[in-house]
Amino acid sequence: MIKNHLADTYINLLKSSLLNLTYVDSEAKLLFTFFAMLNKSELKFDQFFGPSQDMSNILDALQRVKQSGDTMSMQVRSPQGDLKPVSGLRNITELSHTMIGEKRPDNIRFAMETLLDEGIGGAFIETGIWRGGACIFMRGILNA
Repeated sequence: MIKNHLADTYINLLKSSLLNLTYVDSEAKLLFTFFAMLNKSELKFDQFFGPSQDMSNILDALQRVKQSGDTMSMQVRSPQGDLKPVSGLRNITELSHTMIGEKRPDNIRFAMETLLDEGIGGAFIETGIWRGGACIFMRGILNA
């Protein structure tokens, strides 16, 4: 287990950066814009800078998604007025380098540190790469 404060700070900063937690509000604004376009809703400048219930709902949902690593589901109004789920929109607008959420990197770190502490040899691999965030995180742990 990494006991060095600087290494621990580095790993936590790397995790936060890979999940784009610093700029989650900008990501919510993009999602808000995409949903407005899909719903053919009017966008107003002040919606992006003042308190907005719609923006708040999207930001809350996005923060939950980043924490859990689940997919984000939103609905778009059809021309007939029905709400239809939009699938895959999170992947279009996702600004993070990983989709694994906040808990899975902690598990990766625990597993890697356990193997390193116990001197178990071998290689680390992550399959199912999206943007490589889990591999970047593993490399960061090894660097720390």
